[in-house]
Amino acid sequence: MKINHTEIKKWSDERAQCISEARQMLRDAAEKGRELDQEKWDRAWNRGEELREKIDQAFVDAAKDREVHDRLDQMGRERPSPQAAEQRWERTPWGSTRAVEEIPDTEEEREWNRFLRAQDRSGEIQTRAAKWDHIEQRVQQTGDGPAGGFAIPARVLAGIRAAEQDMYRVIGLCQRVTLDDAASLSATTLADDLDDGEWTSEVKMPDADEVEFGRRDFNPEDVAKVVLYTYNQARLQPGLEMWLRDRIAYKFAGTIEKAIIDGPNSTTGRGPTGVFSTTPQGVGTGRDKAFASATAVDAAAIIDAAAGMLREPYLNSPSLAWVAHREFYSHVAQLTANGNFLWKQGVGGMSDSATPDMLCGIPVVRSERAPHDFSSGNYVAVLGDWRQYLIVDTSWMLMQKMIELYAAKKQIGLHAIRQIDGGVITDEGFVRMKMG
Repeated sequence: MKINHTEIKKWSDERAQCISEARQMLRDAAEKGRELDQEKWDRAWNRGEELREKIDQAFVDAAKDREVHDRLDQMGRERPSPQAAEQRWERTPWGSTRAVEEIPDTEEEREWNRFLRAQDRSGEIQTRAAKWDHIEQRVQQTGDGPAGGFAIPARVLAGIRAAEQDMYRVIGLCQRVTLDDAASLSATTLADDLDDGEWTSEVKMPDADEVEFGRRDFNPEDVAKVVLYTYNQARLQPGLEMWLRDRIAYKFAGTIEKAIIDGPNSTTGRGPTGVFSTTPQGVGTGRDKAFASATAVDAAAIIDAAAGMLREPYLNSPSLAWVAHREFYSHVAQLTANGNFLWKQGVGGMSDSATPDMLCGIPVVRSERAPHDFSSGNYVAVLGDWRQYLIVDTSWMLMQKMIELYAAKKQIGLHAIRQIDGGVITDEGFVRMKMG
């Protein structure tokens, strides 16, 4: 499917018209001293949001369709030996990733594809020697059932990670570390530092309490997901491998994003630390900024958070962004300061010319999992340098195919297990907005 630029332009123009109409309603209400027709304003704003989603989805669908066609074209061509280099990924504007060069499948990937499509034990792959990255190692790659699991090829896992960043932009903004041989990671945190900005020829000797170091331990824990597909898909569907990759990525990405927002599992207490949670290893309450009202947002608090509560290293970060629910943005889109709206419409999509919507000149990211209860004391948004949030995972994913369990429904199950942790490194890189 090619991108219909005429259709994209029509949607962009219509979205701009919706936002213009919504702003004119605000101006008319202010000039004539009457109450805003909130129902009419919400209708215009929501239509603009629908169009933004259609524009973004059009670019995503076109990219996936292009990838499937490239894959089908490649299937019939002769491929070089499995010594092909790792596929490299680059970031496109705002969290989207793409392969920067076409690299043929390795032998491990071809065996992985056969494993996915086999509907019986014929898909098993036995333990053998493999050579990845020019390092000889034993790679356990066994099939389904009693034989155990399947350690998927590194390039497939890299594609899953890239797809996760496409699906949830907050994941793409965070810093990410992958552990190869270690079981855990300790990151140094700095709670307090020297105030030594003056130009001096002598080094200031710090007092004992002027520099305070801390440590944040990351211990990736098991996260398990199941993806189902049918016998007919295994037999007939073109590009099944990429479809399953995206389904696996969707399952894990939703869990990762929920953990970044909400924090550990409420039942087990296990999982990454969330930016909206007030745990000791999260964002401290000293980084909270309250609105003047218990039920309404105001421009003064937004401006103060954007201009007054973050230091310059964080303000200049390419990962600086607001993260909130769409309802929060519908409220702040009505705010003005000195006659200028705090909200600025961006150019949707994933092309090189795409720009995000802005709030006080800072990009915004929407999260359906962000809290949006606009009542006293509740958190409603986070502004932060998301490089100060670290996602830690391991370099392997175990995949087990379950054939008999879903045979009655003519389905095949993929049981995927990964190890993931995450948390805030430096809480002064974040500002949390809460109702008064």
